[in-house]
Amino acid sequence: YPRGTSSGWAQLEQLELALQAAEAADRPAWLILHIPPGINPFSTWQQQQAGDPNAAASDWQEPFLESFCQIIASHSNTVAGIFAGHYHNRSWQLIADPATTNAVAAMQIANGILYNHGNNPGFTVFAYDRQTFALLAEATYSLDVASYEGTLDPDVPWSIRFSQNQGYGIPDLSPASLESAWSSMADFDSPPARHFNAEYSGDRTPCAMTGSNWPVYRNAIRYTTPTQFRNAP
Repeated sequence: YPRGTSSGWAQLEQLELALQAAEAADRPAWLILHIPPGINPFSTWQQQQAGDPNAAASDWQEPFLESFCQIIASHSNTVAGIFAGHYHNRSWQLIADPATTNAVAAMQIANGILYNHGNNPGFTVFAYDRQTFALLAEATYSLDVASYEGTLDPDVPWSIRFSQNQGYGIPDLSPASLESAWSSMADFDSPPARHFNAEYSGDRTPCAMTGSNWPVYRNAIRYTTPTQFRNAP
């Protein structure tokens, strides 16, 4: 940060004020970000393979990340959803209270329409409660790059290929429901883990996970800060 970090702290202060205002007005809030707060499992696995077994890479500086999680934990009854992108791979993560590691919010990470990160292109449609803004269901549309790359056909079909509700057998996309999904995917060969893997890459092989790196990807879903990640059971 050649110009210092004051602008980052100002953004977090503004977030706190905005959530306080929403809370005072009894209004739910969605947070829409670009770079996801939390552990980057791809970078973490690369660093571990390079010889650092304690690697816990994040695209956020840890002081900002800790403060963000504290703010979300303080306003968890107001934050109805968090959305991010950046990675081009369809994913989700839980936001953990830095003091207790309790899951206090859920973040949905968007697929990319571009397919230059080893992913099939895709986009997601959500159903939500119009009063509470609670996320109820999702469906991710995708297509196979191998079948359609280079085509000029305007009628290329985008089909529903993934649903977290169906893939994990959960009634909604609340933190509690997604935490139950996370708990059920400890085994890499379990149906929930296979669903996460398939939706992450859009069923495209270059981004497929393995039994070796699955613990890194799974713990990155649940533990938000590097300290939590390193201390994960």
